[in-house]
Amino acid sequence: MANMSEPFILRIGGLHRLKPEWLTSYQDYNITAEIFYGTRWMGKSETGAESVRKSEGNLFFNTLVVNKWIKFDYLPVCILPRECRVVFTLYGRKLTEEGSTSYETEELGWASMQCFNFKG
Repeated sequence: MANMSEPFILRIGGLHRLKPEWLTSYQDYNITAEIFYGTRWMGKSETGAESVRKSEGNLFFNTLVVNKWIKFDYLPVCILPRECRVVFTLYGRKLTEEGSTSYETEELGWASMQCFNFKG
């Protein structure tokens, strides 16, 4: 059984139905996870750069396999309000121009979900 004073941890398995041009345009990806309570920001965590791995046997949609655990060391589960939500943001990183060593980071999309259901 988990201790309520342990940090909030979540897992990102993968991203599905990516646009095909994203897989050819960007070198790697970064996913951030932020916790919000209403409009109040409570914390942020990052997965770091991920290389593209297409899932095997997926004929219709492109998938980015992430398989990362995200830990909010400074946010124990016991202080999270029931109405808080987590917001995931996907960033793509690509070279600014051919032969250059500088990178450009672009926000590709985001999604939000409640951390707890009405039952807790």
